[in-house]
Amino acid sequence: MGSSSSKHHHHHHHHNNNNNNQTNIEQQEKNEINNNNNKNQFYVKVPELTEKSKLLNDEHIRWISRYLPDDSYRETWKLLFSSSRDGHSFNRFQHHSTEKGSIIVIVKEEGEEGHIFGGFCDENLKIKYPKFYGNKNNFVFTLKPEIEIFRSTGLDQCFQYFNADSKTLFNGFAMGGELLYAFSIDHLMENGESKGSDEILSNGDGKPRASTYGNTMLSSQAEYKIEYVEVYGCKDLELTEEQILNIQYQNRNKKGGITGAGQKSVLRDEDNADKVIKGMMGDHEFTNYHEDINEANKDKKITTPLHK
Repeated sequence: MGSSSSKHHHHHHHHNNNNNNQTNIEQQEKNEINNNNNKNQFYVKVPELTEKSKLLNDEHIRWISRYLPDDSYRETWKLLFSSSRDGHSFNRFQHHSTEKGSIIVIVKEEGEEGHIFGGFCDENLKIKYPKFYGNKNNFVFTLKPEIEIFRSTGLDQCFQYFNADSKTLFNGFAMGGELLYAFSIDHLMENGESKGSDEILSNGDGKPRASTYGNTMLSSQAEYKIEYVEVYGCKDLELTEEQILNIQYQNRNKKGGITGAGQKSVLRDEDNADKVIKGMMGDHEFTNYHEDINEANKDKKITTPLHK
């Protein structure tokens, strides 16, 4: 894997070897560019924002938009959460940003020199799902002091993470890397960390610094204080038929006890999740919580009935 194809360091001025300004932007490369150097040749639809952003300018919006999977993500960006409108609280962040479809999270770091950075999560952010998930459409970025976009390296699957109220695992939001987050927001919405390495892909020795997005540090320092956060929804949640049936099933069974197949759907219900997990594992600390409980159900390893 050559570093040029996976590193995707997009400053606004492209430092590519040939004259084609847009070489690394794969869609454009495939669809639009026929050895033509005209920068305006590839037009990207610019979304409308429901409320003006305190952190994004027009150029930022154009750049982020360019990397989204397709035009269905470029219709309207709805402001789901902002520190000034909703209060700088992780609880509000969770309430407004989870289970809302595809989102863009933007963070402003404290201080005069503080950077503005963030990421795009294609998959719905799940409540209390303490493991990494997501897909390779995700990317992270720095917007200030300069625009850089970092796409998935394919080295691991640690695309996104969201968790609250766990006794043993990280509570908060993170993108990238189990050891080195591309960036994170802690459960108090005060601190985060961004750790990256310039040599990340060039040596390819698979050490922990080889993170999900191949990013260098997005913030001005590895551990930062958070001043302001915004979250935009760029595509509504699309439920599959199976998910819709699951929700209906879950709602029908809210009152009665549920065993067997129902265990899986109960976990989707925020209020029941902790009870269910405690029922399955006994009341000890949730040390096994990071294993996929749904997988365990499928394998029928857990037979504890949940009624009574």
